[in-house]
Amino acid sequence: MKKRSFLTLMALPFLLVACNGVNPNEHVVAKVKNEKIFLEDLDLIMHAMGVNRENNEYKKNVEEGFLDAALVSDIVAENPQLQKDWENYRKNLDDRLLTITYQRYYAQECLMYPDSVLRRYFDAHKDKFGGDTAVFMDVRKKVAERVFFEDNADSLNEYIKQNIKTKDVPARLDMFHFEGTKAEAEKMLALLDTAQNPEKIEGFAKGYARDDFQSGILKNKALEPFLFGDSMVLAGQSKLVALSDTNLFMAFKVTNRVPRIIADVEMFRTEFENNYVYDYRQKVVRQLSDSLWAKYGLKIEKIEPPEPKAFYEQSKSKFMRSAGYEVYHVQSKDSSALAKLFAEPVASLDGFKEIATKNSENKWTAANGGYVGEVLVDHALPYGIGLLPAMFSEFDGKSAGYVSGVIRSESSDYHVFYLAKSVAAEQKPFERVEAMAKIMLDHGIDYPLDSNYVLATENGKPLVQERDVLNLYEEEPGIIHGNRARERIVYMLTECHAFAQEARLMHLDESWEYLAMVRHARRNYIVDNYKTLFLKNHNISDDSLKSVYDKVGNPFRRGLSFEDSKSDLIEYLVFPENSLKREYYYAFFLNKGESFEANRPRLVLENISRERELRKERLQAKAWDPSKVVFYADPIEFNMNVGPAQMFVAKADSLYKAQKIESAITALKRIRELYPENDSLFAYATFNIAQMQSESEEDFDLAQSEYFTYYRMWPDSPDAEKAMFSRGFILNENLHRDNEALEALEEFQKKYPKSELKESVDWLVDNIKSGGKLADDLMKKISEE
Repeated sequence: MKKRSFLTLMALPFLLVACNGVNPNEHVVAKVKNEKIFLEDLDLIMHAMGVNRENNEYKKNVEEGFLDAALVSDIVAENPQLQKDWENYRKNLDDRLLTITYQRYYAQECLMYPDSVLRRYFDAHKDKFGGDTAVFMDVRKKVAERVFFEDNADSLNEYIKQNIKTKDVPARLDMFHFEGTKAEAEKMLALLDTAQNPEKIEGFAKGYARDDFQSGILKNKALEPFLFGDSMVLAGQSKLVALSDTNLFMAFKVTNRVPRIIADVEMFRTEFENNYVYDYRQKVVRQLSDSLWAKYGLKIEKIEPPEPKAFYEQSKSKFMRSAGYEVYHVQSKDSSALAKLFAEPVASLDGFKEIATKNSENKWTAANGGYVGEVLVDHALPYGIGLLPAMFSEFDGKSAGYVSGVIRSESSDYHVFYLAKSVAAEQKPFERVEAMAKIMLDHGIDYPLDSNYVLATENGKPLVQERDVLNLYEEEPGIIHGNRARERIVYMLTECHAFAQEARLMHLDESWEYLAMVRHARRNYIVDNYKTLFLKNHNISDDSLKSVYDKVGNPFRRGLSFEDSKSDLIEYLVFPENSLKREYYYAFFLNKGESFEANRPRLVLENISRERELRKERLQAKAWDPSKVVFYADPIEFNMNVGPAQMFVAKADSLYKAQKIESAITALKRIRELYPENDSLFAYATFNIAQMQSESEEDFDLAQSEYFTYYRMWPDSPDAEKAMFSRGFILNENLHRDNEALEALEEFQKKYPKSELKESVDWLVDNIKSGGKLADDLMKKISEE
């Protein structure tokens, strides 16, 4: 089963639902079917997002939580084993959740103060946090900071004293100056003393200096006492100074001085308080970590890597020459023409070579009878052919003389391959790979350890073993295995153990934050694992999966074996057909005339991310029933984006009547997203989207694409006739794309010769062919009348 745990926990500020018991410090605000919604779950959303309760994203996440509550309730009722699986999984997760509780909430947010202390301060000083209308959980972080400032007032004041000067406005002077030899500088100084306007004297430069020396002309230590020191030259005075570390002198005259403005402490107090508490938050967890490692006697044990020879013996599969095939091919940009070349079976290799020599568009291989050479499985093919997983899949288990079907490459060329022979995998001898083995070990390659190998200890006793790392790999399949990954995991598990121990001593395992996170993790676990079960429940045979694999390989992750690709292949096969066809026909003229089936792999790949999101939303839509929601506090108004199809039909109709066209179209698109398997609803939404878009000048091109999609997907529908006519009319009248319009209208004439619209269509066709003369003559006649 797929498992997800703490690694993404705090990145997902969704509502947390469900609990088997109620902590006395928690408050149930609603019940969705069999799942409880806690006030503290809502508080955690707000804290995780860093927003207030009026924030729109917060409200969306609350709605998401209620939807998930309904979904989880149905899932557990249907699959009670998932609840038991969760209870087992939670045992491995507990230390990590407690660590987050301690670090993020107790240390970082509450600054090491218990909630009880902060609540007492809040109750006694509500005027500092908005008065009687203030809610403690909304301002808890600010309360913790205020208590912290008061408890550390002396330290805070010293911090401000040390830093307040950075807020002063530096003293500044303006001056004219000259650098040169002593004689030159003395001459210029005399001119400075007598000149009314030094700016007119050639050779003087105008500049300034500041007493913080961050900018200005001050570059020489010899100038400091005369600019801002004890021997300061006043405005209107001039001076000659021998510059240090040089034979040069400077003659200058100060024309203006602005004294330093001393910063007002109170003006900057809030900024310094924020900086002070920020610095504390940055170091508190690091200091806690150091102290807890010492307190519990924790130690990461050094792993002794194996000798290269032992590593080789343990990991021989890493030192195999891959299996492969010796192949020939024919390459073409025209898949149909290529298929015709092999309409009849090829009798021999010589026959294939003859076809390749005469027809292949790959000049390098055609010159040698289409010979590509020996290629290793899952490696790119030479001569510009590239990586072709489908070829390797099709050749798997085949004998010499086998000819593949037409295979499309990444460059959109097409190939047919001839299997000359299979090349078996070969074990490389140690002597050949000894240097490579040493390099792999030096670069942290993952090498096998006994599951009992001790990786970390507590007071000299085993704490973390290799089996714990292997368990985490299973929980988090996205982690790349390796020595460095192992090191990070061991450090994390060890530190989590220490923080969890401390958290339990402080009863943080009874805190609302911890309990809310447990509910969140449970919800995540059950939904994610159900989505995996949901795919498996389609009961697609291995033969069907293998057939697809032989054609396209892994549709999402190239190079994976058939066994590792099964879940991806199921996703490929269960992708809603209507959704794919709509994507295909909507952009039909970009498909270069290729069939829907030829484009299916690309369409699935381009849309799978959104489809995975929609799969959950469809489950939510099926589970959501507002009548099964009971509120124990003020009810929450929802604006759900899932629900029964008729809800969206009615919503679109209402919005259209109110002339909110874009919103009505959005509601209809939602029908297609949530109910793609309902053919009549999908058709209804597509036709009405086209009609609504045709009423907007900005959407004419979108409308014609939707009309085209409609009459291609439902050619026998009563509305297909109207859709084809409407598209032809829009292309001609609104978009002035007469060639496309003529093609659509002539197709209409052939398909609907007895249509009531025949007369209008015939006139439009004749007008286009006349270059618009019929319309001009008609307008002229109307104007004359």
